[in-house]
Amino acid sequence: MTDDLIKRCQNGEESAFEELIRANQNKIYAVCLNIVGNETDALDCAQETFIKIYKNIKKFRGDSAFSTWAYRLATNSCLDFLAAKKRHTSASIDDEGGAANYITDGSAGVEETVLSKIEAEEVRAAINNLPEDARVAITLRDIRGLAYEEIAEILGVAAGTVKSRISRARALLAERLLRNPVFDPYKK
Repeated sequence: MTDDLIKRCQNGEESAFEELIRANQNKIYAVCLNIVGNETDALDCAQETFIKIYKNIKKFRGDSAFSTWAYRLATNSCLDFLAAKKRHTSASIDDEGGAANYITDGSAGVEETVLSKIEAEEVRAAINNLPEDARVAITLRDIRGLAYEEIAEILGVAAGTVKSRISRARALLAERLLRNPVFDPYKK
């Protein structure tokens, strides 16, 4: 279905482009949110990604999956945004409530739900404070579930580089989270 949709987009069919975006918007937004760390900036980066897709859809040759190509565009949009932000301000990236909202079925108690949300916010903050290359790699692997080779293609680096970035990111996360009293196993 995606191949037909892409061909229709490449032939200028607006309704096909709208359908393609609808089918991929949540995934692209999620990648952006995990890289930039807050909802407002993620929306801007996702919008920039959709513009890039629109402008470049005719150049898509199908050498990789459409999702890989779209993730590359989203990642580049986020990295461009972060570079511009870094140039304009020395402030660190904040989490402006971008942590996932939790919906419970009533089986978890209020305390457990609140603790889960706090833990998620702490993990989000720890991820946001990783070096940019590590944050992007761990987002694509551990949050989006992409294969190492696919991440390497998106980032334009060797698979071994991706593996080392992810390993470094996981080690930094473990170190930071284990120092956090929220994750103290003796308090639970």
